Amino acid sequence: MNEPDFSRIINSIKLLSQNPRNINVKKLVSKENEYRLRVGNYRVLFFIEENIKEIKVSRVLHRQEAYK
Repeated sequence: MNEPDFSRIINSIKLLSQNPRNINVKKLVSKENEYRLRVGNYRVLFFIEENIKEIKVSRVLHRQEAYK
């Protein structure tokens, strides 16, 4: 991952903490409480813990690897 992609991902995760259900967020069908954020060619996979108001990032993967 190059520096511009890394910076975009970090900034997107920071914005995610303010609005976890923005337009680039989709709920993963096969997983309970797991979502994905699209950031260019990368996917940030994360969980939303509603009861404690917390977001846990589980993986950051290139889009070709995200759903294998």
